[in-house]
Amino acid sequence: MSTLRLQAALGAAATAAFIGISLITASAPASADGLAVQDTCDRGEACVYEGGALIWSSDSDAPFPTRPFTASGSVRNNGVADPGADHLSYNVIRSDGSNYSQCLNFPGGGTPTTGAVPAGARLAGLRWVGSC
Repeated sequence: MSTLRLQAALGAAATAAFIGISLITASAPASADGLAVQDTCDRGEACVYEGGALIWSSDSDAPFPTRPFTASGSVRNNGVADPGADHLSYNVIRSDGSNYSQCLNFPGGGTPTTGAVPAGARLAGLRWVGSC
C-alpha cells in the first residue's frame, strides 16, 4: 500500500473513531449537576425525570441540586424493601413559593411510586425514609 493510501486509510479510521466516540458521548443524558447518567432507573434507585428524560439517579441520600424544572417532570422510587430506608420523601416548591410534601413507596410496597413535578418548580429534601 502506498504511503498516501495508508495515510488516507488511517485518517478515515481515526475520523470514524472520533465520530463514534462523539456520538456515544453526545447521546448520554446529563444529570442535574452536569454528570452523565444512564437512561434507565435501576432497581434500588431514586430517579428524577424532566421532560421525559432521566436527569438524576442515586441509591443514597446524595443531594439533588435545587434548581427550577424547565419542563414538567417526575420523581420515581424504584427502591427495594429496606426497613427504615425504602420510602422516598421530598418537597416540591412551586414557582409562586407555595410547597407540598410527597412520599413515594417502593415498587411492591404500595402506591404511589411516582410523583409529578410541575414546570418551574424545585425539589428539596429528597431523602430515603422508613415510611410515609
